[in-house]
Amino acid sequence: MNVKASNLISVTATRWSGGWDLLIDDDHATSVAHLKNAESQVRDYLDTAFPGEDHANTSIKIQVDLGGLQDDIAQAKAAGKEAARQQELAAARIRRVVKDLKDRGINSEDTASLLGISRARIYQLLASS
Repeated sequence: MNVKASNLISVTATRWSGGWDLLIDDDHATSVAHLKNAESQVRDYLDTAFPGEDHANTSIKIQVDLGGLQDDIAQAKAAGKEAARQQELAAARIRRVVKDLKDRGINSEDTASLLGISRARIYQLLASS
């Protein structure tokens, strides 16, 4: 890859005892203690290695090499997003049920008993519906 002329740079991050090695290409590498600083470290490295170039608008994609754990991470993140989506659906459903029970004249104490939640939560749900 011609790092100097590229607008998109893919960097492979590999863990070691002191942090992360950031392999830019066969001739260029740097390291960083924490992944959150990887992009700025690569940009700083490029600015040092190629002082006449402006790398402010260079897109840097950090690809982490964890020996197969990337799939586990992706699945865990997807599961978390799905759980959050399901939580939103459940919250909307319970708000609807609370409102329906109120519309049928069922008081908040009985609604709380039916749903197994506190009366304070019933009031919160009614206020947000």
